[in-house]
Amino acid sequence: HNQCNQLIRHDDTAGSRLPHDYGLLGAALGEKRHFLQAPESPDWPLAEAERDALLEPVGLQTRWGFNALGEVLVQTDAMGNTQAFGMTVAGQLKTAELTLAGAAQTQTLVSEIHYNALDQVEQETAGNGVVSHFQYDPQDSRLGALNAMAADGALLQKLIYSYDPVGNVLVVNDASQPDRYCDNQLIEPI
Repeated sequence: HNQCNQLIRHDDTAGSRLPHDYGLLGAALGEKRHFLQAPESPDWPLAEAERDALLEPVGLQTRWGFNALGEVLVQTDAMGNTQAFGMTVAGQLKTAELTLAGAAQTQTLVSEIHYNALDQVEQETAGNGVVSHFQYDPQDSRLGALNAMAADGALLQKLIYSYDPVGNVLVVNDASQPDRYCDNQLIEPI
């Protein structure tokens, strides 16, 4: 569908991608991937039949579903695993879920994602219930601290970041780990 003026084959160093279905906005809805039979990078011949001879006969199918704005809502991979993405009204990721092939139950990978005015994640909840809080420096918007707490309230991680003036990370200190001593020398968790 809708292949007018669209890519129908792309040969690269890993094999060939064959997009076969496009949506109204031009994004590929489905694609079959054939990998090379040999691990060497080929000198692709011009004839399509000769190119196909270099590929594995069975291709791997991936399908996508999009919303009206072209954002990916669903992806189904070659094994039949389905990833579903929920978006906020502003187009930001709200939830990510995974349904394994043949499984009836959906696993939540991340949910309850909250953003600040600069589109930076301030809080998110992982599928195992761990809640992460991100704190940013108001002057340069760099990540200053990352706290992770288990569902029962136990502190799992408290990372504090220090940067040089250019923005390179100098030190990451994990304040959730106790100080340790070896030969009467303090060993700080970094």
